Amino acid sequence: NPGLSDEEIKNLDLNELLKLTKEATKEKAQFVSTKLEEYYLDLKEYEFKFYYKNEIANAIESKYDTIKEEYKKILESFSKAIDDLKQLEVYTFTNSESEYVKAINAYNEAKSKLMNLKVQLSVALENNGSTAALNAQIALNEEAFNVTDALLEKVEEALEATFDSAIEGLETLYDSLSNLEKSLPTDLKVEEKIQAAEDYINSSKNAVFKKFESSISKEKLAQMKDELKNRKEALKSSVSEAKK
Repeated sequence: NPGLSDEEIKNLDLNELLKLTKEATKEKAQFVSTKLEEYYLDLKEYEFKFYYKNEIANAIESKYDTIKEEYKKILESFSKAIDDLKQLEVYTFTNSESEYVKAINAYNEAKSKLMNLKVQLSVALENNGSTAALNAQIALNEEAFNVTDALLEKVEEALEATFDSAIEGLETLYDSLSNLEKSLPTDLKVEEKIQAAEDYINSSKNAVFKKFESSISKEKLAQMKDELKNRKEALKSSVSEAKK
């Protein structure tokens, strides 16, 4: 916070200093890209689980049609739930109309304006220039920034609840498949078939996930990290230019 003098900083207690440090280092884009990475890894894991369970479905012999049909019906629901989660992730983090994209853009814009004003204030203080107008602008922009910050937190809380609910639904379906496997007839030698399915998946999972690894989730994750890096570099440049 370049608006504070050395003397003012010396008079702050530990809690006040910690609060200032937290506000100065808070980077929502970093938090959200981390969360996106978690969702991305969840999706990857469920894709793997689907292939695994699909091999088990294929291993159930036709003479057990009733069980096989029930298993495949649940498996179809599981597959659809994975696709729904993918679509939710893609829309949430890439569509300009999503509440998250609107909120994060507003937050980043407000933060950038506030940081630039504080750079200007720092330069004015070093040059013994007038700071009244800048302080007034900073106060107004801090209020605007706090509004975008609070809104983004609400959007993130709602999104987390939505994603958690979707993942919980996937886990319920996965458990249903596992429970149904326990009811398979013993003469089916399901353990051998499950092991065969597992061997198949382990031997071919690189090919299975090759397409998934090039999905928009991974691309968006890389894009968000690049945008964060570029914003930080732009801020550093603005500080250097202002102090020339």
